[in-house]
Amino acid sequence: MKREYCFIIKIMPLICVLFLSSCFTLNPNGANELKSKTSNEAIGEGGEKSDQFVKAKGSVRREKILLSNSVRCITADDKNVWIGTDIGVSRLSRKESRWINYTTLDGLVSDEIKAIAIDNNWVWIGTENGVSRYNISDGKWKTYKKKDGLASDKIFSIAVDGNYVWFGTDRGLNRYDKQLYSWALRSKKDGLSTTPLLLLLLKMNMSGSGHNLIRI
Repeated sequence: MKREYCFIIKIMPLICVLFLSSCFTLNPNGANELKSKTSNEAIGEGGEKSDQFVKAKGSVRREKILLSNSVRCITADDKNVWIGTDIGVSRLSRKESRWINYTTLDGLVSDEIKAIAIDNNWVWIGTENGVSRYNISDGKWKTYKKKDGLASDKIFSIAVDGNYVWFGTDRGLNRYDKQLYSWALRSKKDGLSTTPLLLLLLKMNMSGSGHNLIRI
């Protein structure tokens, strides 16, 4: 009995090693796998990247980048470049060389962007599901849809002309009066040649007193 007991004591370490080996796998490439996971964890659905890791002064920080390579529209002023994509809006600050991204989680009515127009402190954003107006000063959003006066929620183009904002849709041309907060509609029955209105351009009058609206 004593001899059997001594034998069990001798083989116990071997049993423990075999048990632990079945529970854990020693992988010499574990560090590389962790590094790969860290580098790719910023990739969202569809393989699109919204941020990346940048090494600077011995430290690694997460930095925003362009939301998507599927660019739908671009507009710019002396402070920012606004880029509409298929998954939201990316804003490049010229002064800071920094990206800021906006999606439905931030206040956009839709992430499928079709048109963008800058209007002083406002940015008008046309989408597949209405219009979003972003206030750069306070970061607040306002949504406009068909129930508010739009001819359609599907927006193709936007043009700002003083107190008016023009919207080209698949159902006609809308004009929004910023002073009266009112909407006007023009369609084929009013003489509009075609719909949808894919592009709106403002052309200065020969007299320099105003603009002519060109519809394409």
